[in-house]
Amino acid sequence: MTNKELWPFKPVYDELKIRLAGIEDECKPLGLEVNLRNETEEEMFIALTTQKAFAFNVMNEHDDIWDIQLESFSAFKNRSAQIFFPFTGLK
Repeated sequence: MTNKELWPFKPVYDELKIRLAGIEDECKPLGLEVNLRNETEEEMFIALTTQKAFAFNVMNEHDDIWDIQLESFSAFKNRSAQIFFPFTGLK
């Protein structure tokens, strides 16, 4: 991240990277996709809030729904035998 204007977004990016780690192994298009060279705050905000992973409920065989605010994807996956990705649309 070279633009100083975007430095406040770095902690958010870092946390999303941790929370989403491993999701691309289950469903490749859902991995974190952010161009760290975005030129404006608006572009960075849009890039972070419109990740493809947010358009899906990640569910397991018990119909538990992964909540990115409560645990990382890898923690959810570790306690699940099967993972499903029903499309919900971007909210």
